[in-house]
Amino acid sequence: MSHFKTANTSSVVDLRSATDEKLPVALESLGYTQSFKLIDTRLAIGYLTAVTAALTFYAEKELSFEDALPYTKLLLVVYVILSVSAWAHAKYVEKSIVYRGSKNKHTLQISGEIDKFVPEYKLTFTLTNQNKSSFTFNKTLEFKEIFDKFGNLHETQLKNWINTLLESNTKEK
Repeated sequence: MSHFKTANTSSVVDLRSATDEKLPVALESLGYTQSFKLIDTRLAIGYLTAVTAALTFYAEKELSFEDALPYTKLLLVVYVILSVSAWAHAKYVEKSIVYRGSKNKHTLQISGEIDKFVPEYKLTFTLTNQNKSSFTFNKTLEFKEIFDKFGNLHETQLKNWINTLLESNTKEK
């Protein structure tokens, strides 16, 4: 396991990306199992879009223009519907979710936002138990807490920060 992920300390977007990349690793070491349902859905829509485009190409290549036209129109409508659904999924379902996972029949969802001029990561944690009752809390992570001056992300510090945060908030509720 690599203990460092290097990022440009002058770029908040780069710091966020590096943090997002190591977040699942830190949570896995705390016993969480990541859920890939959102990613799988996005991939399925993308693959279906590519298949639709390939079918359109195939119809236009193998059939005459007049014979291919009804298929092309139909496949164009399907392509637009898939593209709009991919956009809607990203905007309204995935939103700013950076992690979704579970541990002992409890689910954890983490959403994050940044201001590209402020070196902080505003995170929203949502814990849901097996009874479907949820508890949400917000916490701001200052990137200097987990990155050194050279831009190295320290996984141990990230893991400890998350562990302390989750323990303190789950004991309160």
